[in-house]
Amino acid sequence: MSQVTHITSVSGGSVFAAHLVLNWDLYNGSSNDFEAAASKLLAFVRMDVRNRIARRVLLTVPLRWPRRLLGLSNRKLTRTGLLEYHYEKHLYGDTGLFELPESPQLHILATNLTEGCLCSFSRDGLLMMRRQGGHRFRLDHIPSGLATVPMAVAASSAFPGFFPPLELTGADVGASAGEFGRQAYTDGGVFDNLGIRMFRSLERSLLRDRALSPDDFFDFPAVLEALWQASKSSEETPLRRLAQVLREAANSSEETPLRRLAQVLGEVSGQDPQAHPSVGNLNNVPALSSPGSTTASTTASTTASTRDHQELVLSNLQNVMRHYQFNHEPLFARLKPVDPEAAALLHATRVEGRTLNVSDQLWLNRHLLEAGFRETTGRPCFRKLNSALDGVIVSDVGKRIRVRASRRAGGLVRTAMRASGILMDRVWQLEHETFQDTPGFVFVPITDVVEPSQDPTALHPEVQRQMANIRTDFDRFSLLEISSLVRHGYCVGRKACQARPDLFGADLPRDVPWDPIPRPYGAAAAVPVAMPAEGHSVEPAETMVKARTLQASAFRRIWSSLFDFRDWSSYIYVPLFFPLFVLLPYGAFEYYKSAERSRELVKWLYHGSPDLSQVQVLLQTLPATWRKGSGAAAQERDSFEGLDNTGYTILKETRIADLRLWNPTDRDKSLVQYVRRLTVMKDPDELEHDNEFFVKLTPTHNDAQVRFPPQRLEPTLIKTPDKPDPLIPTKQCMWGVLYDFKNVPNGRVEELSVIDQGHGANLGRNSTGSNITFQTFTYRAALSMWILMPQGKSYGSWLLTRRSDARGRADDPKPEKIEVVTPVEEFVSGDSSIIGFELVGVKGGYTYEINWTYK
Repeated sequence: MSQVTHITSVSGGSVFAAHLVLNWDLYNGSSNDFEAAASKLLAFVRMDVRNRIARRVLLTVPLRWPRRLLGLSNRKLTRTGLLEYHYEKHLYGDTGLFELPESPQLHILATNLTEGCLCSFSRDGLLMMRRQGGHRFRLDHIPSGLATVPMAVAASSAFPGFFPPLELTGADVGASAGEFGRQAYTDGGVFDNLGIRMFRSLERSLLRDRALSPDDFFDFPAVLEALWQASKSSEETPLRRLAQVLREAANSSEETPLRRLAQVLGEVSGQDPQAHPSVGNLNNVPALSSPGSTTASTTASTTASTRDHQELVLSNLQNVMRHYQFNHEPLFARLKPVDPEAAALLHATRVEGRTLNVSDQLWLNRHLLEAGFRETTGRPCFRKLNSALDGVIVSDVGKRIRVRASRRAGGLVRTAMRASGILMDRVWQLEHETFQDTPGFVFVPITDVVEPSQDPTALHPEVQRQMANIRTDFDRFSLLEISSLVRHGYCVGRKACQARPDLFGADLPRDVPWDPIPRPYGAAAAVPVAMPAEGHSVEPAETMVKARTLQASAFRRIWSSLFDFRDWSSYIYVPLFFPLFVLLPYGAFEYYKSAERSRELVKWLYHGSPDLSQVQVLLQTLPATWRKGSGAAAQERDSFEGLDNTGYTILKETRIADLRLWNPTDRDKSLVQYVRRLTVMKDPDELEHDNEFFVKLTPTHNDAQVRFPPQRLEPTLIKTPDKPDPLIPTKQCMWGVLYDFKNVPNGRVEELSVIDQGHGANLGRNSTGSNITFQTFTYRAALSMWILMPQGKSYGSWLLTRRSDARGRADDPKPEKIEVVTPVEEFVSGDSSIIGFELVGVKGGYTYEINWTYK
């Protein structure tokens, strides 16, 4: 344990990792100290935290509005806030992140939902792995002096499906609002299921913080020898260029890392670098290698001196690698690093001019020196290029997700839990595939089975096979589950370490694993298996009892353990049972209707209709009636003749007619709202264009009102003079909109949108149904139409027809011909409350009519 320097944790692993680090001395102390620390953790997992929170969260609802009115935060009253409270009360106390020990360094990983990135809570604050262009990431450090260990662990272990994201503000973590806005965090396993990706992100900073040592090289004296030989050679090589740079630095009066390295090399060889500008000298090599055969006292003295000289040279060499930009040297820039990522970074600095920070510069220089040494000598230089760690032990408690062919699709909770399970399983697979062959990574999978021949102290293989199925979602762990998990984990970890003697040595403990519950288990008591005289015993063996009990642990326990007679909060819900049995079925039925409609809309969304988002927004609430005179002011025109939109192409038009507040029998109390959206291109091939694009609106009477959503082009509302209507008191007129395209370049596509409200005087109706008509004056590449039925009504059937506007006129005496139009796509509403369809290649000069009947 003393060799452990860094720990990363996700999900439930963060609960133990934080407790381990905070009680590091106890866990590494005597057996009594160890058991004292472990007993607190065991008591916590026996507490049934999930259901304790579920029983209390509803009791906090009456407190939320008063607290909100007083300007107080309700974060601690959410399910995740209550989880944080349990961590603080029973495990960690109100301990700040800055109180974590320096070693081992703990990184508590969480997924930032706000920015979609991986975050790490550590002693130094918050690290955010933010995305950059070119599939790259950048580690940003945000000071967070008020963040606590319970807060970080709650963010890391808030698994989706039960715990909502933990929302934090700058005030919560002690950061300024400018660098830390409102951020939402969820289970770290959503982004990094094994907690190992952060090691890859930290590799360069670990290399930066760790001093170079002779062990980092295959043969450090050989490196200096190669540098000296290159300095004497006439061949242009990277190592010869390095020697030249050192010579130039030695002759310079400016204090730089290169000049200091040159001085140190001169001091080691007993020569003045100013007098011997070649810097490298064969005398350097014996001074830094193992001494020859001398007396014992001379040998000890020489060894100590050599060690001091090596440390001095290595310290200054690392300082040079931190700051000198070898990538700007032509001889180094042409090298091909072994690591493709290093090659890409080198290319980015040369071609894109990217500026590197200290960590990236050191990492790239390390690869360039490696490539230069390989080119010159044909041998590798560094033992490890990317990592300062000897190895990474990965506790892998994931397993492949089970197929549930016999189970039906569930409701909200089950679907959310299943979806999060599938997501985390996919992340686990990708992370495992990425890192399983990476040198230094040792995986300890819970699914591994330790055979008796490998470890006589291991559990029975059949019991081990059930370990991976135990659910760990913060319900109450049984004594058998706790004992089996601890013992199996120890044996699997020991097996993995035995397979890597190069990292852990060959002399590992062979003791019996520690059993936290060294007594018979209530759920799986030991059963004697002695053979009676008359033959085989009919009683099941102890192993069979344990295996079957653990098999049942694979099933999530919700309702059976939701209420606990030992918890006072359970009794508060007794008076609520009766109304719940009445209201719950009704709410379930309403939810089912809403879910069915949403599923139908989503299906259409997959077919490529971008209009569904706006339809869904409209369905959330009924349209609000605009105050009279609150619409846009209109300019009067005698007519709309000559507005033919020459030089424009309508790529897509969307029409939404919201009739939910329309009453066919009472026009004055009716409200009809139309939403129009057009995607228009100014044709690049047309020599002449109208400076104005015209949109004719649907309303036909002067009581309509028009508004314009925010858009790039400024609209101008126009209307014709009012004329009497022989049927109703409201006067007739036509409405339109002009958009100024004068400054729009050819080929540009613009989005135009307009909303109008009226009483629906232009809607047709009869004893059995209603109809809507609209005209297409010019060609449209695509047109979609949505009609939301009046409240309480559903259509029985509907039909789309069209007729030519040219037929029946003096220039075309042929009689009108009505054609039935078949849309390319139709939206089928389960409750018949929405008519939706899409047309393509819509010609101009036609009047379309949609007729429908009511059920």
